[in-house]
Amino acid sequence: MKQIRDFKNKMKDSEGVQDLFKKLKELSEKIDESKAVDIELNAGDISIHNPFIIHGSNANASDQWRIGLTLRYIPTSTYVNREGWECILLRGNAKEEINNNYADQPVFVDGTHMPFNGFELFK
Repeated sequence: MKQIRDFKNKMKDSEGVQDLFKKLKELSEKIDESKAVDIELNAGDISIHNPFIIHGSNANASDQWRIGLTLRYIPTSTYVNREGWECILLRGNAKEEINNNYADQPVFVDGTHMPFNGFELFK
């Protein structure tokens, strides 16, 4: 936890931010792009990877959207300290003493949503 607090404190002052960017630039100069592996995805495909893997892509030159989604799984004992951030409870029970903001469970609407295995649980 100390590292997280130190990182947040550094982000609050511009000197800390400049130091962070300097370190990121130094690290990026050590990357040998000739060893990079292209992973080409077809429409509808997804890429799932560890966020600590160095990854990226060139600019999207097409007229189609490129969409990213980040999921972070945490136990209900973890407090999410972000204003307006909604957590999604996947299983278990929310802990009242941890004051997280949970989104309402989605509701399946016949004729609007495409049926899927288990959709009856969302009516």
